[in-house]
Amino acid sequence: MQNLSIKELKKLQKNGVIFKNLQTVMISRDSKVKKGAKIGDYTQILGKSEILTGAEITSFSTVKNSTISSGAMVVKSEISDSFIGENCQIGPFAHIKQNSKLGNNIRLGNFVEVKNSIIKDNTKCAHLTYIGDAEIGERVNFGCGGNVRYGVCLYGRGWSHGRKGRGRTKRHGYCEHSENLVAWKGGRVYRYS
Repeated sequence: MQNLSIKELKKLQKNGVIFKNLQTVMISRDSKVKKGAKIGDYTQILGKSEILTGAEITSFSTVKNSTISSGAMVVKSEISDSFIGENCQIGPFAHIKQNSKLGNNIRLGNFVEVKNSIIKDNTKCAHLTYIGDAEIGERVNFGCGGNVRYGVCLYGRGWSHGRKGRGRTKRHGYCEHSENLVAWKGGRVYRYS
């Protein structure tokens, strides 16, 4: 996959994209960066990514085949094959991957990993948490060190005909620190520590 040349990056800059250092940025030809977006140095925007107006990708971040919406900020993190909603704060050192979809006003902090999950509006996960194959409701607050797989706090759907299902929470949930939650066959959510 080919990347934009320095000349093409300067054209983007002239059209309103704000770069910290053009010499260190890598943007694929298939990606779109809108006017008013801010791109830090040593940033990679790969595949068919889209960075919308007002979004900020800080230094040392990688975005691949993903959309970063207006007002979102990605700090030293990796986003791949995912959608980030408006006014989200991601990172530092977060990893969002495999078809994850984040709603608006979400905060995912230090060392949070999200895989193949849907996280709805106004949810916060400050640090050290794994969320995989889950659906998280609105206004859920995660404490430190949570491990959420195939389900999340409050309620889950669990397994269906021997295959992994997607768990889900209700609104206004809270997961305590160092809590591990898994939804298994029958849709019950089990806590183990």
